[in-house]
Amino acid sequence: MKEAHRPGPGVGIPLASDDAEALKVAASLVRDAGFDPVIVGPLARAREFDVGTTVYDSNMTGPQVREALNLPRHPAQFRSLPRAPPGSYIFPPTLETLLSSTFPGKRAHSP
Repeated sequence: MKEAHRPGPGVGIPLASDDAEALKVAASLVRDAGFDPVIVGPLARAREFDVGTTVYDSNMTGPQVREALNLPRHPAQFRSLPRAPPGSYIFPPTLETLLSSTFPGKRAHSP
């Protein structure tokens, strides 16, 4: 965990899910742990970052993971959002926007 909360771009942690709410929670946990959540898309895309792929266990930064997986870059302010109080999750609008493009027609519920 020495890479958590490192200065500069954080280590990218790719995430995929068919459940927007679960993806929201996972992204928040990854961010709170000091890493950069990289939303890849639906669960079927998880094979793109599975064992043996270029990005698996690579310590690539979030932007490097996005580039390697041909994902759009998202706003830099995403990383500097406030931490959630214990027991709650902050779901930034930028991630809401990203999820809405991943799950068209569905809106992730924010507490």
